[in-house]
Amino acid sequence: MYRLASVVLVAAVLLGTGCETLGSRALRGERGNYNIALQQSNDEQLLLNLVRLRYRDNPVFLDVGNITTQFSLETTLDAGIEAEESAGDIFSLGGGVTYNTSPTIQYTPLSGEDFQQRLMTPLGLDRMLLLYQAGWSLKRVFTVLVQRLNNLENAVRASGPTPGSAPEYETFQQALEAMRGLERLGLLELVQENLLDGEPRSRVVLSLKEGAWDQPQAELLARLLGLSRRKLLYPIIPRGLVQGVDVPQGDYIMVETRSPLGAMFFLSHAVDTPEDDQRTGKVTTTRTNAGQAFDWHDVTSEVFEVKTSAIRPTQASTAVRYRGAWFYIADTNLETKSSFAMLNQLLILQSKPAEAPPPVLTLPVGR
Repeated sequence: MYRLASVVLVAAVLLGTGCETLGSRALRGERGNYNIALQQSNDEQLLLNLVRLRYRDNPVFLDVGNITTQFSLETTLDAGIEAEESAGDIFSLGGGVTYNTSPTIQYTPLSGEDFQQRLMTPLGLDRMLLLYQAGWSLKRVFTVLVQRLNNLENAVRASGPTPGSAPEYETFQQALEAMRGLERLGLLELVQENLLDGEPRSRVVLSLKEGAWDQPQAELLARLLGLSRRKLLYPIIPRGLVQGVDVPQGDYIMVETRSPLGAMFFLSHAVDTPEDDQRTGKVTTTRTNAGQAFDWHDVTSEVFEVKTSAIRPTQASTAVRYRGAWFYIADTNLETKSSFAMLNQLLILQSKPAEAPPPVLTLPVGR
């Protein structure tokens, strides 16, 4: 009898020790799973909204407001003893420890006047500079977020639903390539210049380094943008605020930025669609002056491209199913993945979290 009690005591200690470590193991495993699921869900929602814009459907944003998880622990212990005259006592011991999780996820729609205004307000130069300083290339930032540079247009009408006529963009791309060439040589960058005249203030400046004017790209850039030559600093000014500028026109650069929604529309034109949807008019086909179909990849292919497939793709970083077809970003398309990540950061910058939002949809997820 004493032997049975000892065995039961040892089993209880072992089970108790297991309970102490089980919680930490569950935390490590579940947190990683939720982290991955949340990242994939956010990427799929953003890609889905880009596809919706390509079809002129309304985008919808749902924010995961809260995730709570309850852990339940169940333990079992069975013990028995058999006594025979010809042998010693025979003990049997069995048991187990199991745990279950019951997560509850709260979704909050991002809507209302404040969110819509932020979504449709052109990006401020400070935000554009912040993205550039965060490591995104000048070409990527300007291609996606700038629609006019002085008098050069970068597919201005692409900031809305797919236009029927081909946009102007070639000269803008030439200027951007000149800037990119100087940037690669370490002779050009965007900087924030602090002004000390009167009240403290700052401005965004296109800065050229010594030796830049020895390069043909600088001469090309000056010609395309109508800049005064041989200068090293060119203030960047939002289009529409020229009245307050007291310097010659060739000494500064006017910039017209897209809104976050405009940037989404711009990238949505790079979403490939099934030929049947094009033939039946479910999506707009842009045409050149000669009446030929315009290829939007000429505008966006270096920074963004979404492919389509009738079956689920196997080599995709993000994929969604919509209108009976699959739309996906190829896992090997690093340029598209980078632009997609930058767009995600832009939306985070422009989104203001609601104060104490009431959950609109609460889903208790089954075990």
